[in-house]
Amino acid sequence: MRRRLFVMALALASAAGCDSMFSHEAPHFSAAAPLTAPWDAMKLPVADGVITFSDATTMTAQHTGQTPDALAPKYTDALTAAGWAKDADTSAGGIVNQTWTKDTTSVAFTVMERDGAAVVSLSVLPF
Repeated sequence: MRRRLFVMALALASAAGCDSMFSHEAPHFSAAAPLTAPWDAMKLPVADGVITFSDATTMTAQHTGQTPDALAPKYTDALTAAGWAKDADTSAGGIVNQTWTKDTTSVAFTVMERDGAAVVSLSVLPF
């Protein structure tokens, strides 16, 4: 239960913080960040998107013209192929919100729509 509440809080914080990542005047990122480890080894479907942030604990990407419902299965297929298992799914209202686990590591996976783009976030959970 505590993990689900944390994942929901993370999704809401991500949604609230989108204004700092994307301008209403220019909703599409013009500069890409490099995809870093561990995300680069997961074969995520990022080729048609723009990596907006990537470090050892968090990766965010923007996919212009995509919807969360259409994009999420591409990411979940990649996570499954990389050996991750879905642990929890609290998706609702057009926002995909899931927890995935591999060995002793869990990640929060969130996809939401923002200004005509699907915004993806993967974050390593702290427990």
